[in-house]
Amino acid sequence: MTSDTTPRDGPCRLRITLGAEGLPISQLSRLLRVLQTAVREVAGDEEEARPYFERQHQPRLQLSANVEDGRLALSVFFAELKESTPMPELSTLVFGPFIEQFERFLMTGPQLGLWGPIARGVTNDDEPIIMQRLRDLRTELRHFAGATISFGERAMTFDGDQVTLG
Repeated sequence: MTSDTTPRDGPCRLRITLGAEGLPISQLSRLLRVLQTAVREVAGDEEEARPYFERQHQPRLQLSANVEDGRLALSVFFAELKESTPMPELSTLVFGPFIEQFERFLMTGPQLGLWGPIARGVTNDDEPIIMQRLRDLRTELRHFAGATISFGERAMTFDGDQVTLG
């Protein structure tokens, strides 16, 4: 599937791009589960977004996918549960802080040691849950060469252990 048009609420969407050939389904599935968990964790901490998640019919994360220039482009957004109507205001309320926290985590967070394990002084039990979620997301994105996650002007590109912020 391909698309030459941008959805009308495209700027309010979190985008992930991956190489489109030979994607392992299990890794893609895990990436989406970890992303959903991390985004919802941030949403729960955002005061303006909290009322949306305290009601009986909580918004859900939805996904649109296209192949653009040989890359799988995933657009993630919040939508009403029943009608699947996009909720750009909620998406902006959540994805802005989410991408800021993820960028800050990547800039100041733990670094890989010489042989791969994380070199840090905090145990998983001491680590805030959001940091665990962001660490899990970083781990999953590293499985995809050239994976990019972006929202607004912020973008992070992963290539193995290397991360480029832009």
